[in-house]
Amino acid sequence: MKELYKLDNWLLADSMFVLWGNVYDNPKFRDGDFIHTSELKGWDVENQAVITRNSRYILGEPSASYEKQYPDAKNRLIAVLEKMENES
Repeated sequence: MKELYKLDNWLLADSMFVLWGNVYDNPKFRDGDFIHTSELKGWDVENQAVITRNSRYILGEPSASYEKQYPDAKNRLIAVLEKMENES
């Protein structure tokens, strides 16, 4: 099972389909370090987490500027990831 971490203050980099944000509970980083994930692969319904190549991330709140530009960003991202899961 892939490790489970938290990503807060996140935003989606559409061109690479990765998330940038502050990571927590990941022993490779200090809590709050700004990182990017590997490419998003799907949605883990049981844990309510984004799935990447190596990890899973519980999403905290998106960054305020990203949410302003893309209202309801979290639910919109989840919908896209769920659709990916259903198509695979």
